[in-house]
Amino acid sequence: MSTKVYIGTRSTHTLQVEVTVHVAAYSYPLQTVAYSYPLPHVIQNYPALEWGYPGIGSQNLALSILMDHLGEINDLVAVERTEAYKLYEAFARDYIAKLPVPGFQLTDRQVQDWINMHRALEAPHHAHAER
Repeated sequence: MSTKVYIGTRSTHTLQVEVTVHVAAYSYPLQTVAYSYPLPHVIQNYPALEWGYPGIGSQNLALSILMDHLGEINDLVAVERTEAYKLYEAFARDYIAKLPVPGFQLTDRQVQDWINMHRALEAPHHAHAER
């Protein structure tokens, strides 16, 4: 079983922001990292991924993490039709905007738990609307 950990770092000297995805061979902690890669930047018309505040940078990071987590990163041509696109604004507001500004670590389990919670909260609204 593999586990992903999204790690956001911020350079205090250059103000450069980087989000890396570490994939562990078995489970967290990071001592078992098999490989890592930079998180693909989904919305290219905004210059940076950001976190720790409610805004477009946090929304961009939310969409990028969700697309990576849900395996939709190859659907960039049809971003608006992805599950990640349906969830990213709420994920940015509920989670990404509240991450600590200096940096963060976010596991795929935390992402999936948020998705499951969000779906559970939305389910009664959809069932009520269909009646």
